Amino acid sequence: KKENKNNKMKITTVFEEKLLGTGATLMENRYFFEDSTGFLIHGDNLTDFNLSELLKAHRNKKENCLLTMLTFNSNKPDQCGIVETDEYGVLKGFHEKVKNPPSNKANAAIYAFDYDLINFISNLKTKKIDFSKDIIPNLLGRIQTHHTEKILIDIGTIESLKKANIVWSKEL
Repeated sequence: KKENKNNKMKITTVFEEKLLGTGATLMENRYFFEDSTGFLIHGDNLTDFNLSELLKAHRNKKENCLLTMLTFNSNKPDQCGIVETDEYGVLKGFHEKVKNPPSNKANAAIYAFDYDLINFISNLKTKKIDFSKDIIPNLLGRIQTHHTEKILIDIGTIESLKKANIVWSKEL
């Protein structure tokens, strides 16, 4: 466990010897989020999105929503979790890495949440908790989305990291 403090926020990082998965990692570290808003961010994303925008959207979410999800337009929608939303931006459908998805509006795997989400996950009847497979489908109608046009690149493979370096160097 390592902490990094500045005048605006405290960031704590945790190393896992054995990867637990996104939802299980969140639950293992749930005490970090008592009485505060938290962010869950997949580590293989590269973006210049300002998280304060997501925090503002989360504070203005529909009352019944437990989570605010950042979305973006993907040029490879069959390799992403594709979202369908209602007229208020609330998630009504989710398609995780399917062939011929209904759109290119994708889950950016960057979320804002309060402790109510932790309580919800605690009540799920599964020990294996993958965020995209076990949590998001159980929260249809309870996830507020916030869309960005900012760059968002998956850097989870050597090839995509190389492409991201090229794209990012052109943007700077």
